[in-house]
Amino acid sequence: MDVLKLLTALLLSRVLAALGEGLGLASLTIYILSGYVLNHTSLKLLSEFDELLLDLSLITLFFYVGLNVDLRISRPVLRESLIISSSGVLTTLALVTSMVYLGGADLITSIVVGLALSNTATEVIFLALKPSELGIESVRKVIIASSFFDDLLMIGFISVLGAVSLGASELTYLSVRQVVFAVSVFSLGLLLTKVLSRRLMTRRFITNVAVLLLFSVTVAGYLAGVDLAFSAYFAGVALGMLRFVKDPMLVNIVRLNDLIQYFGEVLDIFLIPIFFLYIGSNLDLTLILNPQFFYIFTAAWVGKFLGCSLIHVVRGDLRMGLLYGVAMNARGGLESVAAMVAFKYGLITPSLYSAVVVTAVTSSIVVPLLIAVILKRLTTY
Repeated sequence: MDVLKLLTALLLSRVLAALGEGLGLASLTIYILSGYVLNHTSLKLLSEFDELLLDLSLITLFFYVGLNVDLRISRPVLRESLIISSSGVLTTLALVTSMVYLGGADLITSIVVGLALSNTATEVIFLALKPSELGIESVRKVIIASSFFDDLLMIGFISVLGAVSLGASELTYLSVRQVVFAVSVFSLGLLLTKVLSRRLMTRRFITNVAVLLLFSVTVAGYLAGVDLAFSAYFAGVALGMLRFVKDPMLVNIVRLNDLIQYFGEVLDIFLIPIFFLYIGSNLDLTLILNPQFFYIFTAAWVGKFLGCSLIHVVRGDLRMGLLYGVAMNARGGLESVAAMVAFKYGLITPSLYSAVVVTAVTSSIVVPLLIAVILKRLTTY
């Protein structure tokens, strides 16, 4: 890729992202939209991308997502979150898969689209549900934990996309191998937590630990035949387990939080924008001007809303059911990543790719606005 074009695209997208953040829009959404504009206008700045750079961006992105995972979930929150997550995923998967299949796609393609749109974006939830704006903190914890379980499913889904064409036995073997690898890395995180809890870490020390863990785990994953993004995600989860350390002075936890903040800022300078510019550059909005997109879009929203609000509607709490149903419709980065990977492997058509990404981008913009209105109504009454 031409360096001048890349730098120009990064400059323009960053300006737009800065403006969008002032309006409460997620930067990932702005990068995707920027990628579309910069490749489908006379500018033509994003005509080609380096595959190695994209892979590196994906690995570091998933490591960062893993770092943000907080496994300290209480038992009451865990139970309700699992119910909401599973209900929302299954309902959305059933409706979207049915719509795509009835539209003429084969079953595998239909399931891929259904799974891609069954996720809830944790990063959008964090932006939309700020602690100071929600009177009941337990509600926020349930929604965030539910979105985490959705993300975990999406990580596993993305990691096996390249192997969908394999037979049932090969796919089962791959899934088992990935589960074993994830458990091994999780155990490594527990061991690392015990070792690091015995010393006070400097910023430089924890940075070295993070880099060494990322590289060693991804190399081990590659040698074991495990998807690199999947390996990087659990490397981040392993390091994030430092939150379990009993640290009266909170020094190590502060160091971890600093690392996450600095790492996210560095990624947002270069690698994350490149990756999501690429996702946007492959969009073709002319392909969604058809009834099929409307059916998929509606099925994704209705499926998630019904699945996540049902438990509260049954209890007679319609207002809280409305909040859960709308909040869990938040989509964003991982859905677009899943669509990109599926498109790369030829599992979905350009029109279905555009349908998934546009649905994700639209919800990342609309859901925070709807949540703000709902929260205002809840505090009024």
